[in-house]
Amino acid sequence: TYQADITIEAQVEALISKVVADFGTIDIVLHNAGVSKNGMSWKTAEADWSETLAVNLTGPFLVSKHAIPHMRSANFGRILFMSSVVAQTGFIGTAAYAASKAGVEIKLNIRGICCLKPGERKEAKNIKIVSIVDQQLEHMRIFHFHQGGDNEVYISSADWMTRNLEKRVELMTPIVDRASKKLLISILKSCFRDNQNSYLIQPDGTSKRIEREKGEDRFRMQDHLTQLFARQAAAAQQARSSSLEPHLPKD
Repeated sequence: TYQADITIEAQVEALISKVVADFGTIDIVLHNAGVSKNGMSWKTAEADWSETLAVNLTGPFLVSKHAIPHMRSANFGRILFMSSVVAQTGFIGTAAYAASKAGVEIKLNIRGICCLKPGERKEAKNIKIVSIVDQQLEHMRIFHFHQGGDNEVYISSADWMTRNLEKRVELMTPIVDRASKKLLISILKSCFRDNQNSYLIQPDGTSKRIEREKGEDRFRMQDHLTQLFARQAAAAQQARSSSLEPHLPKD
C-alpha cells in the first residue's frame, strides 16, 4: 500500500520515488483525489476553501510534477481508451491533458458524450478522439496502456463519468492472458481503421466524418468484428466436435 498527503511535496516526491524503486517506472497517473466541504460558497469557511484548493489543484500538480519526468525518460508512452461516455470535464492540468503535453499519444473511441477536447494546443495536440455510430450499440470499455514496450490491458464496468468515478463502486480488472490481450488490442486498433461510420472529434466539439482515402480499402469495424467473432465461434465449435469426451456409466 502506498499512501501520501498529496498536498505536501516532500511526501509526494518520496511516494513517486518508492513506486519507481519498486516497479521500475510509472506507466500512467490518474488523478482521482477530490474534496468539497460545502457546495455553497457563501457558507464555506476560508480554511475549508484552502483545503479544497490544496487537494483538488495543488495535489494533482505535485503528483504530475514528480511523475512526468519518469514517464518522459522512457521516451515512449501510449494510451488507448474505448468507452461509451467521457463526461469528466477536462481542464489544463488534468491527467489526459498533462500526459498529452508530456508527449504521450492518447487515442480514444468514444461513442457518446465526450468532454475532453483535442486540438493544436500544446496540452491537447497528442489527443485523437473518434466516435463510431453504426448498426450495433458499442458498449465495450477497454483500456490499453503501452509504456516502455510493455502492454497493459484492462476491461472495466464503468465509463469515465463523475457518477462512476466518485459515487459508485465499479470494477476495472487487468487482463493477463496473452491471447485475450492480443484480441482486445486488435479490437481497439480496428476502431481507428474504420472509414465507413467513424467521425473525428474536432477542437470545437463538432465531429467530421472520416472519409476513405483514395486507393484505401473500405473498413467497417463492426463488419470486421462480426466476421472475426464468427470465425472464432466456428473454430471453437469445430474443436469441441472433434474432441473425444468419454461418457462414464452412472452409478
